[in-house]
Formats: sequence, structure tokens, C-alpha cells
Amino acid sequence: MSESQRIRDFTPKYKQPFTMEEAVELDLHTLTMELARLQDSVNRLEDTQKSLAEFLDASADKDEDLSTAYKENVDVIGSQKERMNMIRLALSHKGVSSESLSHYIPEGNSSTRVAQADASTTEEGGIDL
Repeated sequence: MSESQRIRDFTPKYKQPFTMEEAVELDLHTLTMELARLQDSVNRLEDTQKSLAEFLDASADKDEDLSTAYKENVDVIGSQKERMNMIRLALSHKGVSSESLSHYIPEGNSSTRVAQADASTTEEGGIDL
């Protein structure tokens, strides 16, 4: 299946802030910065999930708020990973191979990359279309 066909056929499972067609129109810098931001976010959420799971497993009294947060984070992580796949597909469409992707991600830790993001991101994070 061609890249164009994969883009046309892509149907997100989660509500996303942009479509595949819009992602393909974004520049490399915006795509790579958003990919770095999302990766950092997923890493942090997964760390939080481990802590929540340990606490919930060890607690005799189940905290409903923490249980709800854990369940909600599952969807947030799924949505962000799907968005990362959309961005990787858009980058692939632009000729960036997955092997060369590290070349397009700015150096430094992910927190540094996120701090260097330009005005193309919103205050809440993410791409502002």
C-alpha cells in the first residue's frame, strides 16, 4: 500500500486535534517538535501509571479518584501514541525514514526539546492549527 493510500485510509480510534491530511501539510520542524513533546508526555504518563498501579495494588481501601485517574490515563496514552503514529506517517510521507528520524529530532533531553518549542504550540501543548 502506498503512503498516500495509507494516509487516505487512516482512521483514528481517538479524537485527534488534527487530521492526517493536516499533519502531512505541517513542516518538519513542527512535526518533530510535536513528536518529541508527545514522547516526553507518554513517558511521564507511563511512569505515573506505574506509581498509581503500585499504590492501588498496595492499598486496602480503593481510592476512586486514583482509580479513575488510572483509567483515564489509559485513554490519554492511547490517544497520544496514536497521534505519534500519525506524525510518523506524515514524516514518512515527506521522505523521512524511521531510521533517520533521530536526525530530525533536536539534540538534548526531551524536556529541553519541549522548552525550545516555538510559537506553533499552544499553551496547553500540542499543535495549534
